[in-house]
Amino acid sequence: MYYQKRMKVGQSLVQVRALIEGQLLSMRGHAERLGLPPPKRIIATGGASANICILSSIASIFGCDVYTVQRPGK
Repeated sequence: MYYQKRMKVGQSLVQVRALIEGQLLSMRGHAERLGLPPPKRIIATGGASANICILSSIASIFGCDVYTVQRPGK
């Protein structure tokens, strides 16, 4: 039988954050293994640039300032 568990909203948010942070840590790890120097700044574009939580995670994981481009109409 298939049982579907209902997650609380808080659990879902924690899982989404963990997924995003895992992807960012993977990106940093790949860059380090390739011998790339740590970034001095990151310019975020697209959907992630509109989410302050994602921008904060990027800054924390990469240890640098994160900038966004000005979007028309915003």
